[in-house]
Amino acid sequence: MKLERNIVREETPTGRPLLEARGLAKVFEGRHRVEVFQDLTFRVDRGEFVCVVGPSGCGKTTLLRVLAGLTPPTRGRALLDGQPIASTPREMVLVFQDYTKSLLPWRLVQGNVAFAIERDRALSRDERRARVAKYLDLVGLGRMAEFYPWQLSGGMQQRVAIARALAREPKLLLMDEPFASVDAQTRAILEDLLLGLHGSFIETILFVTHDIDEAIYLSDRVVVLSRRPTRVIQDVAVDLPRPRHQLQTRGDPAFAKYRERIALAIQSLGIGEEFTTW
Repeated sequence: MKLERNIVREETPTGRPLLEARGLAKVFEGRHRVEVFQDLTFRVDRGEFVCVVGPSGCGKTTLLRVLAGLTPPTRGRALLDGQPIASTPREMVLVFQDYTKSLLPWRLVQGNVAFAIERDRALSRDERRARVAKYLDLVGLGRMAEFYPWQLSGGMQQRVAIARALAREPKLLLMDEPFASVDAQTRAILEDLLLGLHGSFIETILFVTHDIDEAIYLSDRVVVLSRRPTRVIQDVAVDLPRPRHQLQTRGDPAFAKYRERIALAIQSLGIGEEFTTW
């Protein structure tokens, strides 16, 4: 199925961002007090693809859990369309890095995708089946519907996780280093799949990655985080032509300038070795 790209990047009709982190702080109390982030503020407008990069241990996963309503912040607020996030909103889905733990090995591929919507009483059984088939086709797994996840490659399993997220038809997709566990070739394929889905089937994406090149290739903006206690040190708008291509886009001189700018910001923290830059 051909993916038609129809991106609309705009604020909500009221002028507010779709997602906003406003002065977020998270502290874990215990024998050793850990301040994960402090006064962390940024926004994601409707239709945007925003990537977040930051060193290991800076709290990127914790940030996503706060934004998804899975973990409460110590201070500050996370807002979706202007409303405080207290529990996971229906309009938001989080895709985890470890697909082997997020998929149900005893369910067929189609059953894993159906799991996301099987309690949706607004859909009939036939509508649920049609939706499952639609999104499996979109991620190129229509013929694998009756396989088990453990019969698929790592890249295919992550596609199942993406199809399951799509079945919810969310306004916002949060992704926690979803391609970190696959090989480079599969990673490039999944990156291009995600770009094709964005705007047509996924309206807005917030994507966490360690890979600077991946962040630039995918996004409209790259939010760069510091060490703990974490804050935003740069918010870089990426003005590269779309549609993007693995060779042409990465070979664009502007791409190298974005890489240099972000890499220098990271190296100024003394932790550049924790990132992949090329």
